[in-house]
Amino acid sequence: MSVASLKVQGGPMDEREVAEFAAHPLVADAVALRRWDDAAKDPKGPVLSLPDLLAAHARCVAAQAS
Repeated sequence: MSVASLKVQGGPMDEREVAEFAAHPLVADAVALRRWDDAAKDPKGPVLSLPDLLAAHARCVAAQAS
């Protein structure tokens, strides 16, 4: 994360904010999402094929339907 982005987002979390974030039931999902978002910005990173993306989409749709 850039220093400018961190500043726009309010700066680093204080101890209370860190504790609240760590205690949130979806903390692992939030951290995973952030890591995936950061990794997606790497122009040399892996790229899924269209069939792989469509299969992932179908799994998400099926999971929502059940």
